[in-house]
Amino acid sequence: MSPETENAKMSANKQIGEKVKSDYLKRFAVYQKKCNVEKKPSKDHVKLKAMAFTVTKMANVLSS
Repeated sequence: MSPETENAKMSANKQIGEKVKSDYLKRFAVYQKKCNVEKKPSKDHVKLKAMAFTVTKMANVLSS
């Protein structure tokens, strides 16, 4: 396989990955907004801290 073909495939894969990540983050934001509208804020700080950690970790994984 020539280097040009390999680079084209890598570029196409990167573009697809960026689109999937973008679509996922948009859908997650809609989901999160829906959940926030339906529920009152939680007073349980341990749960809030765990959720914040999880969302931050997910964002870090998706951005790497």
